[in-house]
Amino acid sequence: MSRSILNFTFRLSCLLIISLIATKNSRAQDASAKSSGITVTVSQQVKITASKLRLLLPMRVETRDGTSVLKAMKNHQEAVRKELKAFGVDDSAIEFSSPLVTAGIPGVEDPDASRKAARNQVIQMRNMNPHMKAQYPVPNLDDEDDSELPIVYAADSTLVVDWQLDKQSDEAAILLPSKVKRLYEQKDLTGKKRRIELTDVEQSLVEPLLGSTNYISYPAQASGNNRLYYVGEVSPEQEKNAFAEAVKKAKGQAELIAQGSGLRLGKIRSILTSNGGDFTSLQANLYMAMRSDTTDGKIREKNDREVLSTDLDGLKKQVYLVVVFDFE
Repeated sequence: MSRSILNFTFRLSCLLIISLIATKNSRAQDASAKSSGITVTVSQQVKITASKLRLLLPMRVETRDGTSVLKAMKNHQEAVRKELKAFGVDDSAIEFSSPLVTAGIPGVEDPDASRKAARNQVIQMRNMNPHMKAQYPVPNLDDEDDSELPIVYAADSTLVVDWQLDKQSDEAAILLPSKVKRLYEQKDLTGKKRRIELTDVEQSLVEPLLGSTNYISYPAQASGNNRLYYVGEVSPEQEKNAFAEAVKKAKGQAELIAQGSGLRLGKIRSILTSNGGDFTSLQANLYMAMRSDTTDGKIREKNDREVLSTDLDGLKKQVYLVVVFDFE
């Protein structure tokens, strides 16, 4: 047998072996694909109609002693309730969270940390400007005394008010937030007039600590943050339809993938729900978690169907599904 014939036979044998291996690998991949199935993640949006306008407003009162701070908060809540009833709010729609009492130096979370920050600033300034060392000596923290600093007791609570919107026109639902905002800005619902005003001497003691750190004990007030939310609920029928549409969408995507893989799509193996980073649901869950305190001895129940938004068009909920299909 000639050398050329031997080379041809050898090459043919190699091609046959490679072909057998490729066929085996392809079958193995098909078997693996059929075993693992195909996973598709889809989402379906649900548009929700607003049924309420909700006001979430932080309130704070302060006193010089701890024995009167709860009474001061109770008096403030009664005054707020009176203002709201005069505004036309039903008494049953007004709620207050249980007060949280704290004591501390106004505007200073940690005096020691503030003094250390001030000391570090002096050291940095001295290093940058050596000629100023004599003018700015490094403070000795061991000589500091907190006994002269003013102590203020504070009680914090959250006001929750709901206005029903189902029987109102769209125009009324749009105009109501501006009326409510005017109410809590003109009337002292947050308790600004019930804060302690420091004397000049007290202010002079506190100011060095305020200027050297960003520790702030006061919560953000309503004037700088949105406190009004439209509220709607996802009905069981809406949720059912959204799931059905999501499954239909998942099947369409899975069929395209199956066709591209040369396989046939089989039955659904499993379906899992996922939040998928749904900010609207997260916002509602955070809000409900905040309200999970006691009021008049009763525990508020969490409503997972509630969705909150700052505008009417934003009341939407995303339904996320992770669907696993079999291959045939």
